[in-house]
Amino acid sequence: MGRRRSAVTGVASGVGAIGALALSACGLLPPAGGDIRNALWNWRCDAIAGIPGPEDIVLDKGGMAYVSSTDRWAVEHGTRPATADGRPGHLFRINLTVEPPTVTDVTPEAFQARDFHPLGLSLFTVGSVRRLFVVDQHRPAGGGVMLCGGTTVDILTVDGDRLQPERPPIEDARQLRNPNSIAAVGPNAFYVTNSNDTGSCLGQKLGDLFDVTGGHVLYYDGTRFHRVDGDVPLANGIIADLAARRLFVASTLRGDIRSYSWEAGHPARPMAELAPIRTGVGVDNLRQLPDGSLLAAAHPNPLRFALYAAGWTDSAPTQILRVVPDGPAGPEVIRIRDDDGGALSAASVAVLYDDGRGRRRLLIGATYANHVLLCRPDTNGDS
Repeated sequence: MGRRRSAVTGVASGVGAIGALALSACGLLPPAGGDIRNALWNWRCDAIAGIPGPEDIVLDKGGMAYVSSTDRWAVEHGTRPATADGRPGHLFRINLTVEPPTVTDVTPEAFQARDFHPLGLSLFTVGSVRRLFVVDQHRPAGGGVMLCGGTTVDILTVDGDRLQPERPPIEDARQLRNPNSIAAVGPNAFYVTNSNDTGSCLGQKLGDLFDVTGGHVLYYDGTRFHRVDGDVPLANGIIADLAARRLFVASTLRGDIRSYSWEAGHPARPMAELAPIRTGVGVDNLRQLPDGSLLAAAHPNPLRFALYAAGWTDSAPTQILRVVPDGPAGPEVIRIRDDDGGALSAASVAVLYDDGRGRRRLLIGATYANHVLLCRPDTNGDS
């Protein structure tokens, strides 16, 4: 009897090992490596409702947060969008200088008649000129409920309370295969991550599933695209440190953050002397804090995220990380928020507003959520 148990246990272990290997090959297990230190923020959080699918958020110095909102659940599952106008794609602005924060729909009128599904955002400011860069992901030709295929980048001028298109949308079907996040480095120049290197919807989904994405980074110099050296499996978040002339790129499948050096007018170059910063979780969008460290939203359980996105489970966990690329003893990864999905599932972005007078607010967005999460310090005397 004991021998039979041993045999069954051995078979079960073998099946488990094969299953684990298959899940790992499909990018459904947490990435390997990562030494994360816990320093959780004791903040209380409330929902800002009425913003479906807040995938990305950027913050300007005046306390205005711009949110890309695509009701991806409605698009991918064939339900009616949650917004009053019935359109799935919007741009919202949250005013964090007032309490409670106010929300305004700032979608340009010109976008209201087109198939608009905003994804990645970046804000570029020079003096009084502010420009919002927007990745717009489209349905494939012929419609359908899948967002992939043809994609454009829009550059919008922030004109008071309005967003105005600066120029016609930037299109290049051969280059913009499956763009995700964007980092502006000039009035008309930007870097963008291509999560996948195939132009077909099926190829993109299979590539993500079997870890053969061919993801990479593109540089647009104002007139044409250049491919940056090196592949980044499921390239996702990207941020440019303009002062340090350094670019950071997140690989969701590898769970790491890679460094590139750049100079104006030329494509960035991988910093081969710096090993990728390993986090051990599926890193999503990146944002930079004033001290040069990074805020990263991350998926600690890729399998639960996939099941959640498919509608097979009600929640997926979230982590928010603070990453110090150049700490005294090397890169440091610090977990500041850990949520099993009770407040917000599968976060895709986090930004921190600090008015310089002790008032701090953390905004968290998520691709499949129906709200933005607003968190405040939960300590006596702190507003």
